[in-house]
Amino acid sequence: MVSKCRRISPGWHGCNADSSVYRRGESIPRVETPLGSFAFLICGDLLDETSVNQVRSLNVDWLLFPFARCFDDGSYDQRRWDQDEKGEYARYAAKARAVCLMVNYLSEKELAGGSFGAGMVVGRDGSILAEMPLGKQGLLLVDA
Repeated sequence: MVSKCRRISPGWHGCNADSSVYRRGESIPRVETPLGSFAFLICGDLLDETSVNQVRSLNVDWLLFPFARCFDDGSYDQRRWDQDEKGEYARYAAKARAVCLMVNYLSEKELAGGSFGAGMVVGRDGSILAEMPLGKQGLLLVDA
């Protein structure tokens, strides 16, 4: 095993969740690979200043960020994503000062609230280098 990552920020499971199954992480490891150095933040960790500061202090090349985002009404609202949220995620990613590879879980509306998918590559400066539309499966290829 190269690394083990667990979500650090609280609030991702119910207060009565089995702590032997739903465990929180305490630190963010730096992983060295032939492609460069990596760190992971999971879902709400990107919005947590302490976690993002830890990634920034690791000075990694790449930040991998899987998350599960949905709108309360279960919609795949591309306009809302583009106008209200996409830029916010990019700004948070820029704080880590690594190229951020984001992927949002894509699910049916009945499962996990209907996470609407999408993926982005965000540059160190917060610029969106490439993206996938909501609700689409596929590969996002970019030369970063």
